[in-house]
Amino acid sequence: MITGLVELFHGTGWCVCQEEYVQEGIKWVPIDYFNNKVVCELIESKTLPGVMSILDDVCATMHAVTEGADEKLLGVMYLICT
Repeated sequence: MITGLVELFHGTGWCVCQEEYVQEGIKWVPIDYFNNKVVCELIESKTLPGVMSILDDVCATMHAVTEGADEKLLGVMYLICT
């Protein structure tokens, strides 16, 4: 998914860019980037379950219902987080 690409970009792209600036002698103030792998796993994980997995399940079970899906989603999230 997109979050995996974002993680890859942040994990490699910015670090490589900063290393090149240092090697080329360009004045540079290093920036510490948060490793968002934990956030990506929270969103995409199928074993935890992740937010997208929970949303998929709720949508699959509530697909013909016009009301209550949001409450079901919140209920599942509450059960997992407590």
